[in-house]
Amino acid sequence: MKYMKVKREREEEVMEVAVAGMVIKKVEEVMVVEVEATEEEVRIKKEEEKKAILVTKERKAKREIKATKDITTTKKEIKDTILKKIMKKNTRRKEAKRKTIITMTDIAQNTTREKKEIKDQR
Repeated sequence: MKYMKVKREREEEVMEVAVAGMVIKKVEEVMVVEVEATEEEVRIKKEEEKKAILVTKERKAKREIKATKDITTTKKEIKDTILKKIMKKNTRRKEAKRKTIITMTDIAQNTTREKKEIKDQR
């Protein structure tokens, strides 16, 4: 079975009629039949159209998912950034405390050494 595409063409023929010297136009509609495709080709076209529709649906779904992901990630990112800032502050404070402790112990050791050295010199 072949699917036909029917195309109508108008062919105009000018016929001269001798009666009374008038020109009469005779218009004939000619049916031109073109073979478009076989069943397989039509089936393939339909499948391609279905695939195209599915692809567009998938793209829409991905866009929607991306939009929801953006919203959720922004919330998560905000939480993460706040936590990171807090952690940085805490680590800085801890480092500062460690440094101060080290310096205090160093100073204490230095003072005791100095005292011992002074005693030894006397």
